Amino acid sequence: MKHAVQLIFALLLCAHISAQETSNASNTKPARDSILFKNGDLLFGKLQNIDRDAGIQWHRPDALEPFLFDRAHVTQIDFALAKRSEAPPTTNLCYIVLHNGDQLGGELLGYDGQNVSLDTWFAGRLELPKASVALIVPLGLPKPTLFAGPTGKEGWTIGKVTAGALVESGEWVYSNGAFYAMKSASIARDLKLPDSMSLQFDLEWRGFFHVAVALYSSYLHPINLANKETEPQFGGFYSLQLNPFSANLLPVQQSEPLRWLGQASLQHLSQTNAAHIDIRINKSKKLIALLVNGALIKQWVDEDFAGTGTGVRFVNQGGQGAVKLRNIKLTEWDGTFDEPATITPNKAQDLARLKNGDRVIGTVKTIRDGKLNIEANGTALDVPITRVKQIELTAARSTEAKPTPATVRAYFASGTGSLTFNLEKWTAEELVVTSENFGSAKLNPAAFSRLVFDLTEDARSQALP
Repeated sequence: MKHAVQLIFALLLCAHISAQETSNASNTKPARDSILFKNGDLLFGKLQNIDRDAGIQWHRPDALEPFLFDRAHVTQIDFALAKRSEAPPTTNLCYIVLHNGDQLGGELLGYDGQNVSLDTWFAGRLELPKASVALIVPLGLPKPTLFAGPTGKEGWTIGKVTAGALVESGEWVYSNGAFYAMKSASIARDLKLPDSMSLQFDLEWRGFFHVAVALYSSYLHPINLANKETEPQFGGFYSLQLNPFSANLLPVQQSEPLRWLGQASLQHLSQTNAAHIDIRINKSKKLIALLVNGALIKQWVDEDFAGTGTGVRFVNQGGQGAVKLRNIKLTEWDGTFDEPATITPNKAQDLARLKNGDRVIGTVKTIRDGKLNIEANGTALDVPITRVKQIELTAARSTEAKPTPATVRAYFASGTGSLTFNLEKWTAEELVVTSENFGSAKLNPAAFSRLVFDLTEDARSQALP
């Protein structure tokens, strides 16, 4: 199965590259949806509609008529990149984790002791019964996004990697919201990095990968570190070098010897083929931190901060595989680390965890007007929601319904979270769904990047990352 998935990724990558021979082609050729069948076949085209009874209608420009597929033979559909809306800023933005593992975000309208009311941009108002809600995490105002992409090669500087005779140089190829590389390649951009920032991106690979990320660089072309003294003049920067086994951080200055600030183990990446990378830097604290899949891996402190610019450079340094880079996002950083939300097992009462570390155990009565009302030891407390880190609700969990042929899991295009429901109908304008967790609803298709049809364990193992 592992080899089959690797082959599928290679086919996807080759298809993207063949369709995007030049940067101009990336602006003229339309992005395509893809459909993956249980037998491993992969077909590009465009989803026309899905009907619970009639099946999946699929269009290709080279076909005389649309195809009609039985959804029972389909594993998943991936959607081409499209313009997507974002949730509006609010003082009580939150995400909610359901008992079935789904996670969704929106504006927390309130809680009346029976239902959690959530206003979402993709489905309007949803009423979630207490029995289905495991966790409520208030987020407050979202941090402004300083950069999000890629949306093409425009604005990026293409560089040629010349690391030696054994390294074959190529270029990053853009397609469908992502950069791809099969050879050594460099791409850079002046993102105007602030003094305290978080740079996040999703990295996928097949085979061995070695990617270097240059941070706070004023020079947008790749640097041969072994012969940096003879390279064109460049200012100092940091080189974060990532591979499936480790991460290394080097301050790079042209006239100074290379220094290694320390290595961090990434052994777990050798057992997978995708990771969410988050690099956080605070210049005043001289701190560089690496988080992988939300977990803090290592913090480095460099007393003589080396970065002199505001640019970022991604260099695929070659290997025996392919690399995909997407969902690049730059925000400012407040210098603190968020602990991952956890759910307390076997608790007998509701639990509110506050940002100052306190825990309040009791019964959550309401959430309204920006306040959490919780009764603890016979005393009613009103806690501003801005002071609340997370809320765990206790309720008798109903037996989770087994997936039916109509059950799908839709993954959000933002890269975080999913929603499980019975898909009655899909069109380009809306999804008509039903769910034991929120009833009947009409969803905006632009919210999702992927539909997974067969939720059995065996079928999930075939799904692409």
